[in-house]
Amino acid sequence: MGNYCFHGRSSKDAVNRYEEMSVSRLFALLFVISGYTKPARGVPLRPVCDPRVMDRFIKEARDAENAVKEREEACALPEDLQLPVTNVNVMEWDAEDSRTKEEEVQAGLSLLSQAMLAAHGHVTSRATRQHLETVHSNLRSIAQILKSLNMQEIGSSDSQPRRTFAVRSVDELLRVHTNFLRGKVKLLLSAAEACRPERS
Repeated sequence: MGNYCFHGRSSKDAVNRYEEMSVSRLFALLFVISGYTKPARGVPLRPVCDPRVMDRFIKEARDAENAVKEREEACALPEDLQLPVTNVNVMEWDAEDSRTKEEEVQAGLSLLSQAMLAAHGHVTSRATRQHLETVHSNLRSIAQILKSLNMQEIGSSDSQPRRTFAVRSVDELLRVHTNFLRGKVKLLLSAAEACRPERS
């Protein structure tokens, strides 16, 4: 319990005072913890709109892609994985309504997440498995960012992007993942209303 010195007080008063201090400290600690785990409502999560956040995800995607390219023996998969098409015609993309763009990106993220899990189940290399776990975690974080920006969620987890294609290796999977983040995801986030500077 520690050594405490209470000058000029009876031992009973000292014990009561110590217990009061302990309770106060406990409530203070709980208050601080709740402040970290339960953000106040109405506080905008503008830091997620910082371009450096998305750039970090893209850098980690590239790092994983480059690392796996050096491990060719761990890249072949026994089945095709369906992935979203990543090439973007910017003029056509700009002409799409925001709801269509959100659905396309969210469906693509969902399909990539499923593919990462499927690949993880087939890969035996520990290093490659760790890369897949990292990018899968990042995909979930990006989905949370979209949710924090009040973008409507797609109606079903089975929703598919409008166009898909098949790959059969981990390095191809990670290349598509990188390109999807650099393309449609970054375009969607950069255009989001919540990411635009407030007018004075």
